[in-house]
Amino acid sequence: LTDHWAANKPTIEARQGDCLTWPTGAPDRATEVDCADNHLFEVADSQPIDLSSDPAGNAAQVQFQQTCTRAVAGYLGPRYDPDGRFVVGTVWTPSASNRQSGRLTCGVQLPSDGTASVAYRGRAVDQDQSSVWPAGTCLGIRDGQTTGVVVDCAAPHSLEITGTVDLSVLFDHGAPPVGAQDAVVPNVCGSATAAYLSSVALAATGLSLHYQPIEAAGWTAGSHRVACRIGSVKSAGAWATLQG
Repeated sequence: LTDHWAANKPTIEARQGDCLTWPTGAPDRATEVDCADNHLFEVADSQPIDLSSDPAGNAAQVQFQQTCTRAVAGYLGPRYDPDGRFVVGTVWTPSASNRQSGRLTCGVQLPSDGTASVAYRGRAVDQDQSSVWPAGTCLGIRDGQTTGVVVDCAAPHSLEITGTVDLSVLFDHGAPPVGAQDAVVPNVCGSATAAYLSSVALAATGLSLHYQPIEAAGWTAGSHRVACRIGSVKSAGAWATLQG
């Protein structure tokens, strides 16, 4: 879930299906654009919210997350992959006269580092939502967890992408069980990783091969590709920080 806090009333009244963009860090200056063009946010719902029963705002984040998760699920239906490339996002616009009330705008967007949102083209419902990236891409790290945000490989990161596997080529009769994926994907990713690393053996890097299986909901949504990833898992289950 990505949160944006708008200091002023948005420049437009967002409606379901609208695609929005805004200057870096300024969702309060959102403008509507054609969804075929670069945009940062696709609106699933926009509604007034009253936080007067929670003046300290302790439950606001939980309420926002629950509300927007439901809104996105209702908007995209079976065409949303909760483990795919899009994440649920929120824009909270407090009222100018009463900071305990305002408007919550829910939607989908690409993962970001919390400062600069990532642009994309097209409506989410029409896209392959598979969490894949070109070989050589590195994904960021925060508190020991991968962020899914593309970063420069010279910066701290959690994983490096070595290839992609299209499961629809291997399984053509509906969503394959995770066990069936585990039986074939590591071998295919192993070959892709060996080719990517070329003369360097994976064992010599101290890293190991990983992939994220596609669940049934993701398969139904149209996500059929998985990324081959290399990284190092620490004893506590967190990812080790890599650089270079």
